[in-house]
Order: sequence, then structure tokens, then C-alpha cells
Amino acid sequence: MNRLKKNKGFTLVEVMATILIGSITIYGLASVYAFGLEQFKSISLKYLMYEEAAYVLDYKVSKFIRMGENPSIDRTNKLTMRYTDDNGIGKVIFYYDRNKKALMADDRRVGFNKFNIQLLPVKARRTYNRFTTHKAAYEVSDVIFTEFDNYTNQLKEYPYGIKVQVVLVDDYSDTVTAEITEFRFRFNEDD
Repeated sequence: MNRLKKNKGFTLVEVMATILIGSITIYGLASVYAFGLEQFKSISLKYLMYEEAAYVLDYKVSKFIRMGENPSIDRTNKLTMRYTDDNGIGKVIFYYDRNKKALMADDRRVGFNKFNIQLLPVKARRTYNRFTTHKAAYEVSDVIFTEFDNYTNQLKEYPYGIKVQVVLVDDYSDTVTAEITEFRFRFNEDD
């Protein structure tokens, strides 16, 4: 009898219960880690989308709106600006290409003549999906150009404005909207 009491150890039931509890804990931790990783990817992609849209709108589109003359928006939702310099008169056109799902530009200024320049989505971006390395991480869902007269604002010296909104969508169907508004003078053809 003494000999049996000296044997110390775990029974099979205790070992199995410990393994079960440990497995559930490890599965729970792995699930939380995987969820956190997916959330990180989603948030990083939203930040990338907003960052690239803000850069294109602030440093490319906004610059052309400020420097251009006589901006106009036609029925097909194209924003056109005229430019006059020492070489002559040219124009820059921004538009949304529904087939490519992209914000595009035509630079028809004298000496440039670049057509179908894709501004968004920015090319050479890789996705988080390792199987589609040449696919953009997002696409442009819509681009809206709006002209407005602003007589009630404090910016009375600029009675004219243009708003550009870009709606971006990623593979997870998350949407990011970026916009700029430029107040400016309206130039007449006679000036």
C-alpha cells in the first residue's frame, strides 16, 4: 500500500484536460492575432488610399486649378483649364475613365502633349495578396467635379470655386473619399 502512494504523476484524464484547455487557449490567441493582422492590413490600405488621393489632389489637380485660366466642367464631367505662356495657349483636362476605373489627365500644353496620364490609382503599387502582384490595391469608384459660386462665404474676393471629390474602393469594399476645394477668380476670355 505504501508503494502505491509514493507514485506521483498525472492521470490520463488530467493530461487530456490540460491539453484541451491549452489547445483552446492557443486557438483563441491565434484567432485574435489573425483578426488583428487583417485589421492592420485594412487600416494600412485605407491610409495608403487616402495618402495617395490627397497627394494627387493637393499637388497635381489643385496646382493646375490654381494656375489655370477659365476652368470649366462639361456635361461628361471633365474639368478643363486653359494655360497661356510664352509658347502659346494649351489646356489640361482631368476626367474619370470608367473602363480603367481611374482618374486620368491629358496635358495639352505646348511642349508637353501627354495624353491618358493615369493619376489614380497610382501604378506600381503591390497588394497584400501575393498572388496578384501587378494589380492595384484599390480602384477609383467615382470622380465628381463641381463648380460653384460662393457669395456668402468670408472669401468674397474669390467668388468662384471648384470642388473635386474622388471615391476609392479596395478589395474589401472599404471606401475612402478625398476632396479638395479651390476658391479662385473666374477669368474672362477678354482678359
